[in-house]
Amino acid sequence: ADPPAAAQPQPPVGSVDLQVVAQGKNGPNVLQFKMKMTTAFGKMMTRWCEHHRVPQSQACFLADERELHPDDTPQSLGWLPTGPGEERTVRAQPRSASSSSSSNSVGGSAPPAAAAAA
Repeated sequence: ADPPAAAQPQPPVGSVDLQVVAQGKNGPNVLQFKMKMTTAFGKMMTRWCEHHRVPQSQACFLADERELHPDDTPQSLGWLPTGPGEERTVRAQPRSASSSSSSNSVGGSAPPAAAAAA
């Protein structure tokens, strides 16, 4: 016989309202997103990059000073669903501004032509 449904782990109920903020030439640019708790941030990143015509490899997304990875989810970061009128803020910025230390590492495998094109 099948175990009762109550024994199954329940997925988190609710969603997170996000505002992705980027500093532009004309001040802050804000794009709103609503995400399920189990949706990967990669979906939001792709949409944001398409909207701004920015290659995803050149954008970095930060929440609470932590870089978000495409396979992270609000649930995996321990976020709680937002209530009415609540939003979480994610900062979008050029990758070169946030992870310059990794591109300056000794013995990097990126060819110089790739770095010059960026």
